[in-house]
Amino acid sequence: LTEEELADNTSLFVIAGHETSATTMAFGLLELARNPEFQDSLRREIHSNGERTEAVYSSMPLLNAFIKVRLHVDAWLKLESTPELCGQEILRLYPIVPMEERIALADTVIPLRDSITTSTGDRLSEIPVHTGQIVKLAIAAYQRMESLWGTDAGEFNPYRWIRGTNYQKDAVGPYGNLLTFFGGPHVCLGWRFAILEMQVLICELVGKFSFKLPE
Repeated sequence: LTEEELADNTSLFVIAGHETSATTMAFGLLELARNPEFQDSLRREIHSNGERTEAVYSSMPLLNAFIKVRLHVDAWLKLESTPELCGQEILRLYPIVPMEERIALADTVIPLRDSITTSTGDRLSEIPVHTGQIVKLAIAAYQRMESLWGTDAGEFNPYRWIRGTNYQKDAVGPYGNLLTFFGGPHVCLGWRFAILEMQVLICELVGKFSFKLPE
């Protein structure tokens, strides 16, 4: 690699691989401070798992329930909270990239699940896109749509992932039907590491410290 390429890759690691996870965790700790009862429940679950190694993380049914294990509905309803469920809600409510954009390299059409009415009164079931046009995707708006996530879409509620009230239709991203990590061929390369990183940090921080809002 040339010095210029090394500099480019270093900035990518620092900004995309560090700042994103750190900022997401900051929002997560803020919500835990705002919700002390949930924080206490989460801490009890963390303490119940004892010493944590990579093997323990992989074998913890609560931690991995939503993404890796298909539990019976009765088992879901018995769960109070898990680090991973908390992480999913943080990623939904506070996507680190609230809006993304792409430039169309060819003429195409974006099909719509639900038709829309334009300002001129036309009814559209698809949106034509021409070469060179910029397409903006409002990730934060999508992940707070009441039609997809419920009437409390703007609130921090990890229990939506336990009770099945989260959006469960067409998958648009690699994790929890969220667009936080984008999707398709340009999906975030480090999304699995980011989730593991959050699981470890949540367990370590919440297991050892209490967080509350300043008086």
